[in-house]
Amino acid sequence: MLSFIIEQTAKMSFHDFLQQRIFDKLRMKETAVDDASEVVLNRASGYDAVPSHPGKFNNAGPVSLTTVGGAGAIRSSVKDLIRWQNALWGGELLQRSTLEEMISPARLTNGQLARQAIFMAPESASSPPGRDFSGQDYGYGLPIKPLDGFERVGHGGDISGFSAQVDFFRQLHLTIVMLSNTGSGLTADIERTALHVALDTLATQAGKPAK
Repeated sequence: MLSFIIEQTAKMSFHDFLQQRIFDKLRMKETAVDDASEVVLNRASGYDAVPSHPGKFNNAGPVSLTTVGGAGAIRSSVKDLIRWQNALWGGELLQRSTLEEMISPARLTNGQLARQAIFMAPESASSPPGRDFSGQDYGYGLPIKPLDGFERVGHGGDISGFSAQVDFFRQLHLTIVMLSNTGSGLTADIERTALHVALDTLATQAGKPAK
């Protein structure tokens, strides 16, 4: 829906809007709305884990990113996503007041925090338990959820054969970007490890004992 609003407001395609207003402006040369028909140097192939055989993977089934529209559909790299984060949090793309509104806990028209009203019930009795989002707040498209005592703002996602997570830790001025060409769901564990490696490094640079 948001991508449709952008197209109607900007009078151009979602692809062109991102390319002109963000990717070109920030020199994100390894980022684009993906087109499976294009030949792209070093584009990763996606793999899915085989649950019955730990450590074994199969090629992920084909999927058209056009189906997810504004919810994803781009290809990128760690380097480019760091550029994006630096621009977003550094004030190159948005006014500070707009950014603060974007990362403030959202409220419904009745004043209730959005997180208090979000619950994804299981699809059927045999499905996994529903997802309760009461432990995190949600801004404008960005979950706000602490990790090990540090404020974390970002978002993750996955699609057949791929998963990603991009988070910013405000107190530390630290960005962690994780891109995986498998949808195995390992990003949470990897992020916690990366955070503590970063904390140890920052403590060492400051001449303080690591916690």
